Amino acid sequence: MQVLAFVYGSILKKIRRRSIRLDKEFWRELTELIYSKTVVEEFEKIAEARIDVETIASMMKVTPPKHDLQRVVADYYFYLRSILTSNPHDPIYREILRRLEELRRQWIMRTIDLKTFLEQLKALNV
Repeated sequence: MQVLAFVYGSILKKIRRRSIRLDKEFWRELTELIYSKTVVEEFEKIAEARIDVETIASMMKVTPPKHDLQRVVADYYFYLRSILTSNPHDPIYREILRRLEELRRQWIMRTIDLKTFLEQLKALNV
């Protein structure tokens, strides 16, 4: 609040003097005021992470827990479904949506497992 009051007051002083140009002194004082009123604590290093192609590839090799895989499959299914239902007049979208619903029905009836369902969803990718 003090910074805004300082800026407003300084600009008013400049305008009243009929000199609208803000010189270096104004900006220096403003910068000093902002620095003096700003309190930033030292940053503390919490953790270090390395993310590159090899790291991601190794993470993908690890088998995720079943509930995580179900969440991924569900998110992917609903993502595809929302895209396909956004354009119901397109015959290609309707056909892909029909295939998507057929896959879902097969998974619900347990004729295919979760990993097969995910792989077939990827094959349908719009």
